[in-house]
Amino acid sequence: MITSVNYINLIKALLVPDKRTPNNIAWNTALVDRVDNEHINIFNYYKAGQIAPFWSATTYNIDDRVRYGKTIFQNTISGNTIQPTFDNTWVVISDNFIGVDNRVLFTGEKLTLEFALNQWFDTQFKQPPLVSDIYISTNSISDSTFIVGNIDDETSLVGNNTSLEFITDSYINAATFYNMIIWVPNIKLSTLGTTLADQQNTVRVFGDKYVNAGITYAVSGY
Repeated sequence: MITSVNYINLIKALLVPDKRTPNNIAWNTALVDRVDNEHINIFNYYKAGQIAPFWSATTYNIDDRVRYGKTIFQNTISGNTIQPTFDNTWVVISDNFIGVDNRVLFTGEKLTLEFALNQWFDTQFKQPPLVSDIYISTNSISDSTFIVGNIDDETSLVGNNTSLEFITDSYINAATFYNMIIWVPNIKLSTLGTTLADQQNTVRVFGDKYVNAGITYAVSGY
């Protein structure tokens, strides 16, 4: 699908030769100006995730786009020096600076999730064997437990004085087991909230979207 359209060239091409006067071109350009604007917003920012510059304390012209937090804003007034907010001076182009083309590819698979986490939190993703700024370690269960099932294939094997799995004669208050740990640099983690719980929850708000149900994980700094 072709998503790049030059509306000025398109207008000239659609006008018959003797109507391609400066006034006619200017008039028709004005008519499609908002269409061009919405085309850019949909295909460059929402779909492709074109990175807008971070907002800074400077002056912006009408239709200038900036990234503020995780959101893409577009300016609506001349000479705007106001910090982006949800008011009539800035409008939200996309509430997620990552394009939908990328987001649909994110999964809970380790390498893909590492890439997604680093992109979302503005840290560096590195191809293995290098270790990314935010990386994931996986844990294995050290002891299996005795399984009781309805059929032989679902039940642990038990002999006269041995068993295939670990058997306990009392309830064990074991520490919570996590299938994996998301490791975040402390310098980045400290910017994600005022308390450790808030910082970890900020990571979980993103991670929970992609980690499969039944997989437990912790968030830790290093």
